[in-house]
Amino acid sequence: MRCVVVGLALVACGRLGFDPTASPARDAASADASHGAPVFVQLADLADSSSVFSVAYASPVATGNLLVVAVGTNSHGLVAITDSNADSFVTLPELVTAATSPVYVAWAISTESGSNTVTVELDGSDDAAVRVHEYANIGADPFDTSATNTGSSAGIDAIEVQIDTHIDHELVFAYAISEAATASAGTGFMARSTINGDVTEDATYAAPGAHAITATNTSTPWAIEALAFKGP
Repeated sequence: MRCVVVGLALVACGRLGFDPTASPARDAASADASHGAPVFVQLADLADSSSVFSVAYASPVATGNLLVVAVGTNSHGLVAITDSNADSFVTLPELVTAATSPVYVAWAISTESGSNTVTVELDGSDDAAVRVHEYANIGADPFDTSATNTGSSAGIDAIEVQIDTHIDHELVFAYAISEAATASAGTGFMARSTINGDVTEDATYAAPGAHAITATNTSTPWAIEALAFKGP
């Protein structure tokens, strides 16, 4: 197969992207509507060839924070996603077509503070990549909705899926893969993991509604899965 950080800054089109130079005080001032905005904390990723992958967060995770795991394989299927704190992961359905490699995204709420290692098990040895993310300032029932799309168009923002958020300042997390290993963050999105030529990215939208979640691609098959999460 081609296979901390906080702050909010206005990027484009009413979209709020994460700015690692911003301060917590400025974050609070920007989230002045009825709901706060989720905040990126940390990322760890690993690309390897195996059937079992273990990725440790570099810093301790916090109780109540959102953990998001993105897995891309060459051909093998996902068996399980677990972590060392026994958190319960919700895994979205596999996204795969005849032209693209399998894509998996899962999320959980951290039930303990401290060190944490995420383990991904596949149904056979494969070239794969695992990306684990942590977000703070999450609502008690954070998951709102998800959307997927596949295609083969090329260009800036050629990878695209529409997602409909329902409250202000929702976090949208997306995982986009390119079969030519050329995926990069879309306009207004902050790239997180870029190993193996795929990308995880996020942005926060000030207002609810329909939003185009994008990434960049050359003329090759692609797939994208996007999830929206609510703040407190």
